[in-house]
Amino acid sequence: MVVSINSRGTLTLPSNIRKELELKDGDHFDIEVKLGKIIITPLILVPKTQLSLKGKEKEKEASKEVKDKKIKTFSTSKELIEELNED
Repeated sequence: MVVSINSRGTLTLPSNIRKELELKDGDHFDIEVKLGKIIITPLILVPKTQLSLKGKEKEKEASKEVKDKKIKTFSTSKELIEELNED
């Protein structure tokens, strides 16, 4: 699929991609360049003050995994939320 960049540096994600990934206005992304490719990863931002004790433990676990480069990936935000809600 080919998209173009405008004079302000904006790319438009095609609607079928936004629907497949359940993206909506205001969503956040991590953008990085690896081996000459742009990698755009959807993020869910949650203030630490809103996390339960269990959520804070999972956040510490996740931060350690990122540091150790043991990163899990998810196809949709729904899969991520299901993972976060597992015991």
